[in-house]
Amino acid sequence: MTRSPLPTPTDEIQDTRDEASVLGALLSDASNIYPLCKERGLTRQHFTDQQHAFIFNCITSMMEANRPVDLITASTYITSHAQAFNTDILDGFVDTSIPGHTAEHIDQLITKKFKLDNAAYMEDVLGSMRNGGGKQELLELCGNVVEHFGDIQDELADKENSIIRFSDLEAYTPSEGETLAGKGWLKKGSSCIITGGTGIGKSILIDQLALCLASGSPWLESLAIPKPSRVLHIQAENDMDDMKKSMTSIRDYLEIPRKQLEENLAMRHIFDVEGSELAAALTPSIRSEQPDVVIIDNYQAYLGAQDINSTSSFRAFIRPLDALKNTYNFSLILICHTPKPREQDYTKRQSVYLAAGTAAIANWARTSAELTPTSEDSRYRLRFGKNAERTDLYNTFGELMRDLYVEHSGLRDCPYWKVSPSQESDTQKPQLHEDIIQSRLNNKDWPYRKIAETLHTSKSTVERVLKQANLDLNI
Repeated sequence: MTRSPLPTPTDEIQDTRDEASVLGALLSDASNIYPLCKERGLTRQHFTDQQHAFIFNCITSMMEANRPVDLITASTYITSHAQAFNTDILDGFVDTSIPGHTAEHIDQLITKKFKLDNAAYMEDVLGSMRNGGGKQELLELCGNVVEHFGDIQDELADKENSIIRFSDLEAYTPSEGETLAGKGWLKKGSSCIITGGTGIGKSILIDQLALCLASGSPWLESLAIPKPSRVLHIQAENDMDDMKKSMTSIRDYLEIPRKQLEENLAMRHIFDVEGSELAAALTPSIRSEQPDVVIIDNYQAYLGAQDINSTSSFRAFIRPLDALKNTYNFSLILICHTPKPREQDYTKRQSVYLAAGTAAIANWARTSAELTPTSEDSRYRLRFGKNAERTDLYNTFGELMRDLYVEHSGLRDCPYWKVSPSQESDTQKPQLHEDIIQSRLNNKDWPYRKIAETLHTSKSTVERVLKQANLDLNI
């Protein structure tokens, strides 16, 4: 059956709502709708609204380049090419991704409201087209698709913008299975930054976190991980040699079953993209792997020519990643460099601001960890700067542990991190050691435990200090 061509550009689609309907259908099912538009001869000249014509042209360019087209990838591409227009032109299309709700939830709403799913409805659309439906039928059917998405958007927006009452706060409990580490230090839909200087083993620490998340093993023998999670680990700089050396050493040290890592850990190099292009490059892997956690090491490698100190640049970079995070409901961890080799004068709660660049990244993150050197070459401090209470880490005296002191393995060919036997800060150590020795000399009948309880430290610390001072005879 011969199909009728679309009107020539002199007989444009007059109703801009019809134009929006065509664009909405393309964004919802480009692989099926675009060939129809192409066969009918639809071009940007058929659109009376210049912004609609621009969006159609972007979608056409993506399809012709065999790039995936959906709400996320198209919005990223259009935003990066929309300098001539106000970027608000995307709001009517991008907002259908409904930040804060999963794709599964949207599918459930579609089924509930219309007693059908997208695939079945689009098959009806294509069936009508195969039977020779004309332009108006195409527009009506495409309009129905957009109307469906619009109704769903309105319903979800009502939920998104609903007022929270005090009673709602009292009744709130985190959803079962949302917690990935600690007591909400990592959870689905959350954001975290981990910061450290160049060359101190930051990537090895992150690799260790990835393997612990994938296997359900406690991170650094301290941070609880309740169950194995699916992890997508994005590498910007480390090559296969670095990755193999680090990952296999950590696996052997922690004795993690290989099967767990094979099932739950996916690693990928992404090079030569910058800015909002990263979200588009990530989308296929997120769709195929369905991760609980996405780690990007390090995010600054993807900023390109953007000003690292610019709040607007960071927001432009993070917006499409947040859309992915909210749509697919995963925890996003960004790895950051520190701005200087030495630590600045930050308090424990302010250490989240150690990350190089704008303070917007610290405000974006819900939790953080900062790795910094101490006065001892082999010993480092991992400080949980933001929302440390979510780690659920407490010492034997019931005090919140904001600082965890860690050490390298000491093996050049087998790198991993381990907890330091000494958990005292640089400022605490000299005075504490003196107090331990004095306590032993004044109370020779006291056991290690009694000295530890008196000085508010651990028994292992007392034992280590007294052995170094040749006063290690325990009674």
